[in-house]
Parts: sequence; structure tokens; C-alpha cells
Amino acid sequence: MTPLLRRPVVGLAIAFVIGTGWGLWHPPPVGLLLAAAVLLTLFGGLAMRRQAPFPAAPGTGFDTAGSVALLAAVALAGWLNAGLRGPDPDRPLPDLAPGQAMNVELIGVVDDTPVCVSNRFGKLQWSFPIAIESWRPSAGRAQNWRASGGTIAARLSVTDATILSYSYGERRHWFGNLRAVPPRLANGGQTRLYLTIFPRHEAALAGGAGNPLVAACLRVRAYAQRELARGIEDFPETRAILDSLLLGYRSVMPNDLYQEFARTGTLHIFAISGSHVVELAAVLVFALSALRLPRRTWVLSLGPALGLYVIMTGLQPSAVRAWVMASVFWLAPVARRRPDAYAATALSAVIILAADPTDLANIGFVLSYVCVLGLVYLSPIFLAPLRGWSRSDPLRPPPSSGYRAWGQAAARWLALILATDAAAWLVSAPLTAWYFGLFSPIALIGNLIVVPLSGVIILNGCLSLFFGAILPPLAIVFNHANLALVTVMIQSTHWLESIPGGWWNVPPPPLWAMLGYYLLLLAIGAQSVRRKTERLDFDYQHTP
Repeated sequence: MTPLLRRPVVGLAIAFVIGTGWGLWHPPPVGLLLAAAVLLTLFGGLAMRRQAPFPAAPGTGFDTAGSVALLAAVALAGWLNAGLRGPDPDRPLPDLAPGQAMNVELIGVVDDTPVCVSNRFGKLQWSFPIAIESWRPSAGRAQNWRASGGTIAARLSVTDATILSYSYGERRHWFGNLRAVPPRLANGGQTRLYLTIFPRHEAALAGGAGNPLVAACLRVRAYAQRELARGIEDFPETRAILDSLLLGYRSVMPNDLYQEFARTGTLHIFAISGSHVVELAAVLVFALSALRLPRRTWVLSLGPALGLYVIMTGLQPSAVRAWVMASVFWLAPVARRRPDAYAATALSAVIILAADPTDLANIGFVLSYVCVLGLVYLSPIFLAPLRGWSRSDPLRPPPSSGYRAWGQAAARWLALILATDAAAWLVSAPLTAWYFGLFSPIALIGNLIVVPLSGVIILNGCLSLFFGAILPPLAIVFNHANLALVTVMIQSTHWLESIPGGWWNVPPPPLWAMLGYYLLLLAIGAQSVRRKTERLDFDYQHTP
């Protein structure tokens, strides 16, 4: 029995993704689509209840015609959602070719906390996103304002004596030079718009904007940034790594260091994702256990707390995915269901795209989902032979303590790291070449060093914030430990990046080659997934 037939939410998610992708490039006829979706849903529901004379697929519990109708209805819903919530063609951003620039004035809202990204020539350079409301070329003040939408990156240089008082949700009238940066490694292979603001020419406007919950989360984020810098104020590179790794401030990382992590295939550690959610959840579980709260109430505290962290770090698609998946896993036993990685991943994709269909074109969204599916799908293939290597001799009594027990635990941990490293590299290598123009075989070694280090750094950061809130000097202890760990990480990345042949620039692979490659991986992993599913079904059916 194929896994997809046993996981209907996966099929529904695939249909929704296909419909969303189609809707981003083809505006929908709203009335016609809405009527068709309703009719297909009604027909599918009746057929699934076997009130219609259609043959059922044997053993699946699904009526063939009904399931097809429901899949079509979900695809139409994705198309309709993308058309209604996607980019509005009547509110375009300024249209600039890569490398072009123009002086503009615009009205927009500060969409995040401004961060200082450099200090050169006696000036501080601040970076922050602006959500544009309207704009016009500044060459001719007689031109009308043009309604717009979307977000651009802005930078402002001020003297050291100037205090930047911008805050999230502040609405202002800006003047500056808008340029389109050509695709390159620094911005992930996409053409992006950057606004260099002319100092002392902007003006505040009445009527602030912004979500109060987001504003509160950003204030907590600023507090966390100060706590993580306690005691290590004189180490700006370490602080930049911690801010980027734990709080999502990726723009504060020095460009040369950013390039090194990208070339060694380890840049993914700075995306707020599953490792962050798991380690923060571990600290929260420790706190809940100390408060002696019953386990059945933990999910009511963990889910919202992690949700606030996801909002605080910028609602990155990888973070939202990890949060939704974790919540599904925690709620599954409450609903008397088995936790399932494929179903949780599919449900998270539907939730993210329903909220913002344009995330389907986001590099972070694509890489996050391809990597997590590759880990779930392919890592068992690599783990099977390694499990035998790390398994203890069955004829010897199991160790209760001592070096043998530690050695076996270390062997299992190393086997898991090797399997996930190989699976992640296999599924991400074509996309890295496509988006970044890089092929990095050194990533197979780099991830064995950097990923465990980043995990310990994240855990230390969480402990610094937790214990620092109780007794501030304790934050300094954990921050100094992170100083040593970050230094080792940076030096390791320097060494990996300097290995000859460890990485090289490549042209983007053709689309047909990428599709063929992923179909081959799909075929290779199919048997492993099928065996695992049958084994889980057997265990579930024979569990008393």
C-alpha cells in the first residue's frame, strides 16, 4: 500500500501547492472558481460518503471519483487564495532592471527593528525593511503618487552622535536613491530593491501602523539582544553571529563571513528552524517541570511560547514550518492520533501558503521544505547500515553505565549526524547551485563540525536568557562559553573555505536535470519509505 494513500493530507497539500503556484502567475476568475470549488466539494463529500454510485479503490477507504473531486477543489482553493492574497498588479513596486537606480520619494512604514550593520568612516549604517504604501520619482515633484505594495530593504548612514529613533510601525515620508541589486550570492540569487536614504530629508507622518503583538515581540527581541551581548561587548563578530543565529538578525553578519558560510554549505544554520524550536522547547520543558505543572498542560504553554518566538524572529518560513510541525506532534496524542512527519510537514505548508501565497517563491520556503522532506525521506537509507555499526553486541549484557554506555550513545549520535548530513546535502546541492551558483562538496565535512557547534551555541543562548532573567551575572557565564564556541566555529569555517576544491562556482543547472535528479532520489527512497510504513502499521496493529 503506498504511503500517500494512507496520508490524505499529503495529497491535499500537494494539490493546494500546485493551485497556489498556478495562481501566482495566472490571476483567477474569482466567481467561476468559487462556484466550481463549492460544487466539487459537495460532489466529493457525497461521493466519499458512498452516496454516489462510483467504485471505491479497494482497501483505501476512498471513493476514487470523490477523492479526485476533493483534490481538484483544494487546487482551485489554492488558485483562488493566491489570486486574492498574492501580489496586486495594480500596486506594483518601482520597475528597475538589475543595476539601475533612480532617486525617489516614498511613503512607507518601518517593518522591523532597525539594526546597525557597520561602523565605517565615523558613521553608523542602519538597515531595516520598509513596507511601501506609495512612491513617485523625485526628479519631478509634479508627478502623481503611485500606490504600491511590498517591502524593500533600506539603509541609512548617520554620524556616531546621531541617535536613530525609528521604531517598528512608524510611518514616514522618505527620500533616497533606489537601486536594483543584480542577482548575486549576497542576496540569495534574487534581484532586490535597496533604498539608500538621504539623511535629514525624511519626515514622520501621523498615523502609525503595525501589529501590537509584533511590536511587543520585537521589544522582547531587543531585550534578548542586549542580554546576549552582556560581557562580550568588545567582540562584535561574535555578537553578530549570536544575533543572527538566535534572533534572526541576518543582516548584521559581516559580508565576508556570510560568504564563507555560504561557500562551505553551512549557511542554513542561520535560518530559524527545527533545531531552534527543539532546543527552546527543551528549556521551556525544564522550566515547566520546575514549576511542577502537569504534562497534559505543557502543550498549552509550549505552543504559544514558541509561536511568540517565531514572530519575534521575523516569521521566517522555516521557523513557521518547525513551529506548526512541533504543535502537530504535540497535539497528535491528545487527538488520539500517531504523530507523522509527512502529515505535519504537509499541514504546515498549507497553513503558511494560506496566510501568504507569495512564500512559495521564497528561497527560504523552498529550501526549508526540500531539506526537511529529504531528511525524513532519505536519512533512513543512510541510517540503516550505520545502525548496524553503532549497535552493541547482542551476546553481551547491556551496559548500565560507564564508558561502554557513553561510547554506544556517542556512536548512535554520530550515526544519526552522518545520515542526516548526507541526506541534507543530496537534496540541497542542486538548489544551492540553482540559487547561489555554488557547488560545495566540503559541506559534507562542514556540517559535521558546524551543525553540532551551532546546536550547543543555541542551547547556551537559551540558557543565558533563562538564567540571566533570574540572576543577570549568570548570563555572562553562558555568553563567555558562547564566545569560545563561536570562535571555534569561525576558525573552522575559515579552514574549510580555504581547502582547495572544497567549493566552486557553477552555472545554474538546467531545469530538466534537476527534475530528473529529484525523481531519481524519489525512486531510491520509495522502497525505504514503504518498508518503514509497513513496519509502523504492523507495530500499531499489534500494540495492545
